[in-house]
Amino acid sequence: MVIDIITKVFMAIISLIGLAMLFWSISLFFQYRKFLNTSKKTYGELVEYGMFRIGAGPSHGYYTPKIRFLSDTGKEFYFSSKVGFTPWRKKFDNPKKIPVIYDPKNPNDAEIDSKLVHFVRLFLPMLGGLFFLGIGLFSFFY
Repeated sequence: MVIDIITKVFMAIISLIGLAMLFWSISLFFQYRKFLNTSKKTYGELVEYGMFRIGAGPSHGYYTPKIRFLSDTGKEFYFSSKVGFTPWRKKFDNPKKIPVIYDPKNPNDAEIDSKLVHFVRLFLPMLGGLFFLGIGLFSFFY
């Protein structure tokens, strides 16, 4: 009896976390969609890779590329991608010509223009929210 109540409360908390993640991801979706609609496109050049470690050892981390690009006014800007790659994905086909999108009002707000980056930024948080909400609701009702 007590375990059933604790389980139901825990699953309700998991559902609320999933619901909060879902609302947060929908907000991020609209912000990023607005960014995509108002951004300018150009090409940048790979400067270096930054390594963020998430454990010990060379394979416990991911790389974020640092990219240099010129805005439409000719000013030089640098940014590090918000999406990182594991070591096996750290090479670009042409490191001298990387597609970049940036906010013309704030060129420091820039990102690599790739389907993978768009997927990670737009849909991965939403999938996480749906996952937690689904697990919580399924366990709560069954």
